[in-house]
Amino acid sequence: MDIDGFEYFHDWHIDQIGMCKGDFIIHVRKYGNGLKKVIFFNGASRVAVDNFFIQNIIYDIKIFDDNSGPEYDKFLMKMDKIYPRQFGGTGGGKMAVISASVGLDGLVEFSELSIEDE
Repeated sequence: MDIDGFEYFHDWHIDQIGMCKGDFIIHVRKYGNGLKKVIFFNGASRVAVDNFFIQNIIYDIKIFDDNSGPEYDKFLMKMDKIYPRQFGGTGGGKMAVISASVGLDGLVEFSELSIEDE
């Protein structure tokens, strides 16, 4: 399943983030209905997160690739500034932009995305 099937990640809470075997993983839940998901950014080559607080609420997660035009280029340049390619990353593939209502903002350079029930 891809992120397009989860347009409603707006206002989901981030409970946990981590790395495992080259994948960046986010555990999320929706208050009120008990729904929990795990988002896997497989083949994560660079990850930059900021403002991970006690409470982290997603505003939006957008996925860009090298066919996305100027938006992808903008976020790739931002990632290059934060996390230069000489320390990891290929500069290709896909880029997730995580925007927060509260807390965590992030950029994730990765190859594939999967979403599973927790």
